[in-house]
Amino acid sequence: MPSKVISLNYPIPAEATCIAKGKFFEIYQWPQKLYDGSTAIFERVKRPDTASMIAITPDKKFLVTEQEQPSHKPFWGLLGGVVDPGEQPEDAVKRELLEESGYQAKQWKKWFALQPSSRIEWTIHTFVGFDVEKIQEPHTEPGEKIAIHALTFDEFVELVQQDDFRDQEVCLELLKAKVNPAKMAKLQQLFFE
Repeated sequence: MPSKVISLNYPIPAEATCIAKGKFFEIYQWPQKLYDGSTAIFERVKRPDTASMIAITPDKKFLVTEQEQPSHKPFWGLLGGVVDPGEQPEDAVKRELLEESGYQAKQWKKWFALQPSSRIEWTIHTFVGFDVEKIQEPHTEPGEKIAIHALTFDEFVELVQQDDFRDQEVCLELLKAKVNPAKMAKLQQLFFE
């Protein structure tokens, strides 16, 4: 199953003006010509990209996190996080996997990338890591509590459907596969072969 990019966005125009900048978010505005010839002010938020990994152990268990963070309700999710400035998504996901779990993937493959909103310039990169093994203790950030759980594929598919599973883009792909046997076969081939 080749990596795909699902995008709703055009890039923020070069003539856009940054009107606000915080730690993670920037807000841009620009004049946009409309179909009737008039002009309106358009706006888009920009934030750092994120990268996450479906981490699969040699015995075909799927690692997931149970997390608490001060600004969020407790949630389940994949291993991953923010792509730092100048960092490639591939490097970010390897770093996050090691920091959050102490695991390292022997092999990995990009599954897909998604820009989930036309109002936010933000790409979510999703990878699959194979034969992940623990090589050190995790080094989590002070603002996160992370517990790692190993699930079977069927348990993983059930978990991603829960309301408190954060990575909704993965849930959507798995639900599409659940109702389409051909997609499920391709997905299982990606995960298990």
